[in-house]
Amino acid sequence: MLPQFLQKQFFNIAVISLGALVPQTVFSNSPFTPVSSLEVLLEKERSEIEDFKKNYAQNFTELVNNIQNIEDIKIHPKFYESLLFHSEQKYFNEAISKDQCFFTHMYEQDLIKPSAGYADNLLAVIKYKDKEQISFMSKDNFFEVLYKKKCFEKKEINNRFEGSNLKNMAQAISLTLPKTTADCRTLFENWKENQNLPMYCSIYENVEYALTRERISIRTNKPLSERQKTQLNAAKERMNSFTPTVFSFISNFCNNLNNNEKFCVPYLSNDIWTSIANKEYPSYLIDHTCRLSGKANVLSDNKRDLCLNKFKNDKNACATYQAQGFNGLFPHMNCNIVSDLLAKGTLFTDYKDCPGNFDNLSIINVARIVSHKENLKRETTGLTCINETNDIFANLYKRYDNMRDWPLEICFPNKVTKEKECNKYIPGNNPNDPASEGNIVANILYRNEAALSNLKCSLVDKDHYNPDRLQYASGCFIVYDSNRCSPLFCPKKIYYNKKEISYLEYRGIQTFDYFPSSFSNSKFAITTMMDEVLKIEPKSVKNYTEVKYFFDKNKKGIIHGIGCAEDIHPEYFGRLSFNQCSPLPFIIDGYIEKGNDKWLSLRSTLEDIHFPRRANWGNIFSSVKNYQQHHPLRTWFFYGIK
Repeated sequence: MLPQFLQKQFFNIAVISLGALVPQTVFSNSPFTPVSSLEVLLEKERSEIEDFKKNYAQNFTELVNNIQNIEDIKIHPKFYESLLFHSEQKYFNEAISKDQCFFTHMYEQDLIKPSAGYADNLLAVIKYKDKEQISFMSKDNFFEVLYKKKCFEKKEINNRFEGSNLKNMAQAISLTLPKTTADCRTLFENWKENQNLPMYCSIYENVEYALTRERISIRTNKPLSERQKTQLNAAKERMNSFTPTVFSFISNFCNNLNNNEKFCVPYLSNDIWTSIANKEYPSYLIDHTCRLSGKANVLSDNKRDLCLNKFKNDKNACATYQAQGFNGLFPHMNCNIVSDLLAKGTLFTDYKDCPGNFDNLSIINVARIVSHKENLKRETTGLTCINETNDIFANLYKRYDNMRDWPLEICFPNKVTKEKECNKYIPGNNPNDPASEGNIVANILYRNEAALSNLKCSLVDKDHYNPDRLQYASGCFIVYDSNRCSPLFCPKKIYYNKKEISYLEYRGIQTFDYFPSSFSNSKFAITTMMDEVLKIEPKSVKNYTEVKYFFDKNKKGIIHGIGCAEDIHPEYFGRLSFNQCSPLPFIIDGYIEKGNDKWLSLRSTLEDIHFPRRANWGNIFSSVKNYQQHHPLRTWFFYGIK
């Protein structure tokens, strides 16, 4: 039901409007032409507006001088008709659901609109103590009089959203996203009762209009005018006053003002991005991806919100994501699939690793399993990634009391003892790791070249190293050629204060058995060390029923194994010969069943750790089975870890 102040006016409007729309010759044989009828209506309205302007225009100075005699001012019923015809239904219905002040506030903020013929004018009724007067006046003048006579609080609301006040207002919004249908409906109704609603939706509409115009400009290659650029910048500034989460909420609210079910869909959907935003899942599932997705490696709340919204609203954003220096199989799966897999996944991933930088991919799997078992967190960067992964691997050797078998050494002739010395090193940059490659080289230069004790050596790609640049004029640099270099073969040149140090010799390569290849050396296989150090009791898993049973019984369990890459990733690795098998370690950390489909959450050592891939159980089974046929012991290598 309409509020009392509008019932009479809208009854008259409805009669007039319906009368205008009903053809005069309902039962004639003439065809019905709605376009023509609309043209007649619009022409009639244009004519009426000209008559109103001519007959009811009023001198505003005279109006203001008599303002003390004005008892009330309101919109003329004929102007309501124009608002009814030309406004969006969702805003018009909301405007008439409350009092007159709210209605006029919605009109002031351009959420309900008259025909273009009225432009910035309207037809009003002014009530004096002894008479009523119809006045055709400007919108600004109407609200100046209105706010002097009533609706004072609406003017205060306007002031709170101006200039620097807007940012304070935006930051004061306390928003808890709903997790249940009941919570969502309550939140929706509370916001509909919010007296700031016209301001919020007005900001959203202005921003949406400006951004749409920008998109059209880019698509058509037609530059914006200076006025349009100014409007666009102002709109973006207003939008940026809110956090991305809050502005996204306002956009959703104003878009679905007349449909609470559609409003609730984004908050009650079962995608992982919504669940992370609602703190139902750990944020590390997305944090490392988001912090490395731009120029800055630091992740702010705003950046996380923007990142979550992108993955939520653009399903291809996951497929095309690639952080510089963290190469892996590309493209990834789309965000809808990744969301399903992350929701089911059990692997602990509060770090970033770089599988594309390792020849021996077993190192990646070992580091991931150790990180999972011991909840190892790290703020990985492109510079420290190789060292961090290798450090976890080397630490396993130390804990197994087998560091003597660590294969990597840097040897040099000691100028003091005149004897050759060899120091074990862990590949990569990491200023905080004494055994990192850079620190071992720096220590050798300290002892042999009288370098400063706090010297740091940095690994630099040959394409970036230029001794003529100031940043390379002094210090220690380990220069490698990324086009020729890999962890198994990587000739390097070492420069100290632009002088090449040629007497250092790199020895050893990272080769070892992931699973035992013979009974005699089984204790030196990396899985043997890992099982003993981490107290793992591996359980052989041989079919899909056992896969399901394992994950149902072990909520934090994972399964690791080795299979043929040609079966695990057939879309990337085709067989060039019969029985070809390229061994590839992998981890399975969950399963999904949809109809007759049986999918596993796959984290192969070629993949970005934060973008699991959906794998068919048949492919995984075939990969392990085919690898078994090539292995010396003919062993089934697919083990669950609780």
